[in-house]
Amino acid sequence: MQVLENQAGFRPGRGCIDHIFTIRQILEHRFASRRPTVFFCDLKAPFDSVD
Repeated sequence: MQVLENQAGFRPGRGCIDHIFTIRQILEHRFASRRPTVFFCDLKAPFDSVD
């Protein structure tokens, strides 16, 4: 199984904070340029596969 470069889960030195930072940067840029923005984040059972 190949992990894509933009994925942070289970990769050394990467984690949720990396994606939070990226999302924030994108949203700040979109708001500054006054572009309509929709953000969808599916948080339903995010840890359902963790024992």
